[in-house]
Amino acid sequence: METSLKLWHNTLNLLLSFSSLLEKLKRRFRVEYKEATRKYCLNQWTEIIRECRSSGQTVSAWCAEHDINPKSHYYWLRRVREAAYKTHLYACWRRPFL
Repeated sequence: METSLKLWHNTLNLLLSFSSLLEKLKRRFRVEYKEATRKYCLNQWTEIIRECRSSGQTVSAWCAEHDINPKSHYYWLRRVREAAYKTHLYACWRRPFL
């Protein structure tokens, strides 16, 4: 009887450990997936903004022609600028001082 109780206890501990590990993996995957999605969207919108700027049209005209909400354009323009600024700051921070 005592052996079966120990076996049950060990099995339960193993399942709890496995469950904990599974939750950690799920959280890590969600974070990595969100980051990959964010980078993908940022790259897509960087290209869209470049195309808009190089067209010579106003933002309103270009967005209307391409069925894009101007608010989305300006939202992503801000995000692209912030990402570029952070990248620039990181690059400056990594440079050795002379």
